[in-house]
Amino acid sequence: MSDSSEREVAKLWLPLAVVNIAGVVEGSTRLQKLVFLGEFEGKVGEYFTFTPHHHGPYSSDLAQQISFYKALGFVTESQYLLSADYGGGYRHDYKLTPEGIEELQALEETKAIRKLRERLESTIRNYMQLPLNDLLEYVYSEYLPGKDKLEETQSSLESHYRQLNNDWQEREDSFYPLSWFVLAVLEQITVTSTQLDALENDLDRQVLLNAACDIAGAAMDLLQVLDKYSCDDTTRNLHPVCRAVRSQLLDLHRFYEDYASKRGILKPLSKLKLEDVTTEEERTRIISELRQLL
Repeated sequence: MSDSSEREVAKLWLPLAVVNIAGVVEGSTRLQKLVFLGEFEGKVGEYFTFTPHHHGPYSSDLAQQISFYKALGFVTESQYLLSADYGGGYRHDYKLTPEGIEELQALEETKAIRKLRERLESTIRNYMQLPLNDLLEYVYSEYLPGKDKLEETQSSLESHYRQLNNDWQEREDSFYPLSWFVLAVLEQITVTSTQLDALENDLDRQVLLNAACDIAGAAMDLLQVLDKYSCDDTTRNLHPVCRAVRSQLLDLHRFYEDYASKRGILKPLSKLKLEDVTTEEERTRIISELRQLL
């Protein structure tokens, strides 16, 4: 088998093996991080396009491959409604079907893949039971841009968020009410980013910058899949790919809110009051307009 053929087989094998080792992978965000750690710490090879040193370890081609496996009947995706304690929304869990296990066993018939499996197992078992926030904090703290690139990262992030905000505003009516939530998240992180310099711990600043980059990537991916698959005016009837990417965005936002609020630089969206996000002039105008409607 040629090197290119072996690489293609290994790329087909890796996501199936990660899900198989874990038994059930709870959430698309966890799946992304476990495959990333399998590549970088399990040393099984680099097969997916991750950007761990700038935009956080997320791979759109991995997400597409999982969707392909679902279509083939190799992987099942179960959707679970999260309680308000976990920020609401849905979590998407992944498990191999009997057909998926059969496909995995066929891929593992080669000696090279069996060797990769041995390395992968110890890595996945080491991280698969970690609470999601702990897993994210570990990945962000270990795979970050160097301190010399922090200023550059923060500057490019501000520009990126301005463009994202414009793109989502253009589609606000088309993707309401999801667009309102995404715009609120983008605004929240834009405001919070101006306070990062006040953090005493450089690591905290790095973690939040990297998380913000990850959220930007997820918001951009969500916009792309919404444009591709379209949707109606509710989040209930989203295409499965759109729901999975939305779930990823929700996971990352929950982590960001929790991490930043514990360090006193952010108030969760659910606890914001009108005076937290508007000027006195804006509040007066809003109240006046509401009175006219009543």
